[in-house]
Amino acid sequence: MMRVTLESLLLFLVPFGVYALWVAIARRAGFDTPTFNAVATGLTAAGLILVAASFLIMGVFAERHQAAYVPAHMENGQLIPGDFK
Repeated sequence: MMRVTLESLLLFLVPFGVYALWVAIARRAGFDTPTFNAVATGLTAAGLILVAASFLIMGVFAERHQAAYVPAHMENGQLIPGDFK
C-alpha cells in the first residue's frame, strides 16, 4: 500500500517539478515568468489526471490469477504457505 501511495504522490508532483525546472531555465535566460498562483490550478489538474491515468492503467494491465487462492494452513503440524491453485 505504501508503494502505491508513494507512486501516486510522485506522479502528482511531476507537473510541479517540470514547472519549477521551466521557471528556473526561463529566469536564467531572462524571460518573465507568470506567478505560481496563475498556474497552480492547471498544475494540480495535470497531476490529478496523471494519478487517475495511472490507476486506470494499473487496473487494466494488472496481473490476474485464474486459480483460486488457498490461504496458509496447518497440515500435520507444519505451516503450509498460501498460494494459488
